[in-house]
Amino acid sequence: MTARQKHPKDAKAPKILVIEDDRLFSDIYAAKFAEEGFEVLLSSDGEDGMRKLVAEKPDIVLLDIVLPKVTGLEMLEQVRAHADPAVRDVPVIVVTNLNQETYMEKMRAFGVKAYFVKANVVFSQVLERIHEVLEGKH
Repeated sequence: MTARQKHPKDAKAPKILVIEDDRLFSDIYAAKFAEEGFEVLLSSDGEDGMRKLVAEKPDIVLLDIVLPKVTGLEMLEQVRAHADPAVRDVPVIVVTNLNQETYMEKMRAFGVKAYFVKANVVFSQVLERIHEVLEGKH
């Protein structure tokens, strides 16, 4: 079942913020999320991503770790320490090239809902996890 089927036209589309500096990756994911009925916001660095997160308060964030200006790890520290619960408690799914156990441990400590390595994941797996997280949120 797609997000479009789950969210009829009179319902609010879930908003996803994709924070990713690989333009090809973010463009592909943005197009696929839009096809699934999501409202998609894009950011190419952690500093801009944090600004958009605070301003837009998305339902979920797809986050890379290796980012310019502010890394994904630094951004997670800022998010989890934020005063606004809509920012602090936003579900985060990490999709990155880093496959090191130390990063995965840090992500768990920050309450990341899933940690995917780009080379080992397909879009449908990420989408399925996003639906699971959003359904559990409501």
